[in-house]
Amino acid sequence: MTLVLRNDEKIENQLEMDSPHGKGIMYVTTNAVILEQKSKGIFFERLHSQIASVEATDKKHIKISWPEGKQMFDYTFKIKDAKERVKEMVERHNYEDNFPDLIGANSVVLTEKEQKEMVQKRLENTEKNIIEIQKQLDEANLKLNMIASDDPDKANKILKAADETKKIHDILEMWTQYKNDIPNIAMNRSKKISKDILNYKCWNDCWFDKESKCFITFNKFWSRDDYKEFEGPKKFYENNTIPNAYAIPGELIRFTHGYPACILFFDKNDLREGLIPSITDEMLNDEMISKKFGLDEDVNYPTPMKKSILTYNTSPDSKLILKNSVKYRFTRKETIFFLNRKMIPENEIPLLP
Repeated sequence: MTLVLRNDEKIENQLEMDSPHGKGIMYVTTNAVILEQKSKGIFFERLHSQIASVEATDKKHIKISWPEGKQMFDYTFKIKDAKERVKEMVERHNYEDNFPDLIGANSVVLTEKEQKEMVQKRLENTEKNIIEIQKQLDEANLKLNMIASDDPDKANKILKAADETKKIHDILEMWTQYKNDIPNIAMNRSKKISKDILNYKCWNDCWFDKESKCFITFNKFWSRDDYKEFEGPKKFYENNTIPNAYAIPGELIRFTHGYPACILFFDKNDLREGLIPSITDEMLNDEMISKKFGLDEDVNYPTPMKKSILTYNTSPDSKLILKNSVKYRFTRKETIFFLNRKMIPENEIPLLP
């Protein structure tokens, strides 16, 4: 059959597929995804703007999901090189931007048992790291103490050894704080992350890839060309075709407030820690909010702005929707934070749901 296109509509891809309705053709046009059964004609058609997500459930199957009223529906069919086809579609049409406020659309519901297992596994791994770093610190301190008092280059050697000791001490301090933060952070993961990634390696739409030793995220903020020059990201991109996934070298990562973060150099006087995952409302706390907006979290009145030291991007579904259908620029927790400090003008106070 000949596909009838609308004005200015073009075919982007035309591929053979197999479905519960029989074998046929998948058309991806500039406007829609269309499935046609060879003898009976078109049986599935969705505009790109109507689609909530397109994912490859494995190497041979594609699942398209869309909302109708308060319910989500999906249709799965078989196609060759499914992951590559999905990557092309998702990167071109950004389905994730269509329905960001569907409750639960992008989050896996984890059981209490799964959440406890995430905490336990992270604590076990962190304790191993702390023990190893403590050994390194003890060795560095021993090296510092063994510098001979009559060494003619004693001063320089002490400075060099002390600098190395401080670096290790700072790393140990970071991991110790992370261990304390682990039980208090949101135990969540995005549906966009492959099911074969273990829960404890996930923080919303970010996860740790053991093979490349990189932290991977769907947060577009981290689409940076300079990271692609590192060996880890090179390895990840060579071995993966995950659409809209960005690799950040593990050697640049530390943990802040329980989440992986990277130092951002805006200029030499403005160093910030950027949280890697997209932050949902449940992941936020007052300290994180105050650091982002440069405020003292302990005061209950407006204070002069000071340089912020934390950067994070919130998930689209964390934004407030007002009764007049206008999306507020802060999340619910951020809004409450500012309302408690009377920092929102009367004429801008949102109607909290």
